[in-house]
Amino acid sequence: MDSRDLNKASDIEGYFQNLPNDLQPQKAKSGIPRPFKDIDIKKRPAATAASKTSTKQKTKSSPKPRLTLAPRRHPFNAPTSTKGEALLREAGGLDANRFTVSAAFVLRSFVELAINDYMEANKMPKSETNGRGTPVELDLTQKADRVLKHIVAADSSKNADLRGFRNNILTKTSPTSIQSLNGFVHNKFQIPTADALRAGWDCSVPIFIAAYGSA
Repeated sequence: MDSRDLNKASDIEGYFQNLPNDLQPQKAKSGIPRPFKDIDIKKRPAATAASKTSTKQKTKSSPKPRLTLAPRRHPFNAPTSTKGEALLREAGGLDANRFTVSAAFVLRSFVELAINDYMEANKMPKSETNGRGTPVELDLTQKADRVLKHIVAADSSKNADLRGFRNNILTKTSPTSIQSLNGFVHNKFQIPTADALRAGWDCSVPIFIAAYGSA
């Protein structure tokens, strides 16, 4: 015995006819019947979820602010001297936020090295004779000022690039002036800001390029 013995076709049809209108099966449009072998599954539209994910724009993460005094890569060639290589390596790995006074020392030392190397390469005198006829060594500010004038005399287009160095390193009232950097090293109560030191390095890059050439 199976369900066909209990439920005849007429019984099933009568059952559906006696259902309330809300429970009556919906009449849908029937398409043209086709054999299963003729149905192409590949032509079915892709899932909407995939289309939604493809429309989402990929957001790029913003670069993290630099913590070190200098970036890892430089637009100038490294100095050939052992001291220069060591200072440059130290500047690229020194956290200016944690070791601010050390960063001030490294910045001043590398600026001084670049100024002296430029003067030697261009055979510029590092001393001058005073009123008594005695040769006196120029201080770092005097040397840097002469190097700037020498660079601009050779190429006046470099004047705009050197404006940051002139304002931040040569101006005495600047927090990263040569005088301020000296004070940071010798006075533990006069501490510079890490951001000011990083800015001081960045504005000195044209001097480093002039001294060691573009990378």
